Amino acid sequence: MKLLYDVQNNKWYNENGESFSNEQPAIPYGNTERIEIQLYAEVNGTNSGREAVEDWVKYTEFSDGGYSAILATDNNFQHWYKGSLKEAVSPETATSGIHVETT
Repeated sequence: MKLLYDVQNNKWYNENGESFSNEQPAIPYGNTERIEIQLYAEVNGTNSGREAVEDWVKYTEFSDGGYSAILATDNNFQHWYKGSLKEAVSPETATSGIHVETT
């Protein structure tokens, strides 16, 4: 899988220069992918086909070093939320609904 990243606008595109439906790339659970990431400084003609990508200007500002990357994965398509109960839970309220605040 080749991912194209617009460093100016903080957006991801697939190898054809098309946006992702949720603005982030996703790999189905259980799949194995080799991922190649290419950074771009100027992106024109997004969502108009692979030919437009050929004219994109690659980002080359790595002269001062100190760059790194983080690749995050989710093994079950669920996102983690922190929650806390607003009140103690009794057997009576457990079946009638519980108010939880997420942060």
